[in-house]
Amino acid sequence: MPSAEPDFPEDRPVPWRVVLGLSLLGPLARLGLALAARDPEGVEVWYTAGLFPRLRAGLSALAGLVPVSASELLVLLIVTGFVFCAVRNLRGVRAGRRSLGNVAQRGLASFAAGAGALYLVFLLVWGLNHARPPVATLYALRPGAVSLEVAIAAAREFAQRAAEERAGLPQDAEGVLVFVGDGDDLGALVEAAFERAAGSDPRLAGAPTPLRFALASRLLTSLRIAGIYSPFSGEAHVNARVPAASLGLAACHEVAHARGFAREDAASYVGWRVARDAPSAYLRYSAAFGALRAVLGALHGAAPQEALALEAALEPGVGRDLAALRAFWRRHRGSLGELASDVNDLYLRSQGESRGVASYGGWVELLFAERALAGAEPR
Repeated sequence: MPSAEPDFPEDRPVPWRVVLGLSLLGPLARLGLALAARDPEGVEVWYTAGLFPRLRAGLSALAGLVPVSASELLVLLIVTGFVFCAVRNLRGVRAGRRSLGNVAQRGLASFAAGAGALYLVFLLVWGLNHARPPVATLYALRPGAVSLEVAIAAAREFAQRAAEERAGLPQDAEGVLVFVGDGDDLGALVEAAFERAAGSDPRLAGAPTPLRFALASRLLTSLRIAGIYSPFSGEAHVNARVPAASLGLAACHEVAHARGFAREDAASYVGWRVARDAPSAYLRYSAAFGALRAVLGALHGAAPQEALALEAALEPGVGRDLAALRAFWRRHRGSLGELASDVNDLYLRSQGESRGVASYGGWVELLFAERALAGAEPR
C-alpha cells in the first residue's frame, strides 16, 4: 500500500544541533567580553589599536560605496524578508500545509540562532571596545566631586565660548541657529576636526567614517535619539531633525564611537574635545553649547536658582538655541521614547556600563576633571 500523506506536508524539522550551537555563540561571546574586561590594556593593544581599525576601515569603505545609509537599507531588507516569510508561512498554516507549532518552533529557533551569531559579530567588529581602559584613564583625568563655585565658573566659561563662536553663524528668521548643508557636508567638517585632533592624539586617527543624515530621522525623533552608530557598516548617523546647535556635537559623538570609544561618556567627552578644537566655527560652537548644557543640567539638580540666573544672562542667540532645543525634545515626549530608553539602558548595562543611560550625562564629570587638570579651577 502507498504510504499515507503527512498531515502537514510542508512542515520541516528544526535542526536543533545547529540552532543550539549558534544560540550558544551569544552567551560565549558575552563571557569573552567579561574576560577581556579583566585585561583592558591588552584589549587596547591587540583589539582597539590592532584588529578593530582594520575591520572598521573595510566596513566603512564598503558602506561608502552606497550613496545612502547602507545599514538602514540592510535593516529594511531584513524587515521586508521577515514580513514576506511570516506571510508565506501563515498562508501555509491557513491552507493546512503547515502546522502552527512547526512555524512557531522554526521561527523561535531562527531568532535564537540569529541573535547568538549576530552578537558574536557585534563584539568582533566593535563591541570589544567596551572592555578597553576607561576614558579617564586614557586621558589621565580624575573625575570627582566639585564645588558649586567651580561648576558656576565652568558654566560661565562655556557660555562665553558659545557666545564668541556663535557670532556670524547662520540663523533662521526667529534667530535660531541653522546648519546649511547635508550629511556629506557635516561629515567633511567632522573628519577635518578628527584629522586635526589626531595630530596630537593618534588614538583619534582612522579611516574616514561615512556620516549620514538618517533616513529614519522621524523615527529617531520619536525614540528621542540624536544619533546612532552602526558597527555592522561602520557608519555614523545623526538625526537630521535635531536643532543645529546640538547636531554638530552629536555627529562628533557618533564618529568617536567609530574611532573605538564605545562607552557613552567616552564618546561624548572625546567628541567634545574634537569639536572644541575643530577648524569649523560651527563645530566649536556646538561643542561649547553642548558643554554649557551639560553643566547647566548638573546645576539644575544641585542649585536650580543659580542655573536659572546663568540662563537669564546668556547671550540672546545662545539663549534662543537653548530654548529651541528644549522645546524640540519636549514636543516629542512619549511612551515610545521611554521604551527606547529602557531598552538602551538594558543594553548598556549588559555591556558593562553600570550606570546605564545615566552614563550619557556622566561626561560632565570629565569636563570638570579636564578643567582641574588644566589648572582652570581648584576642586
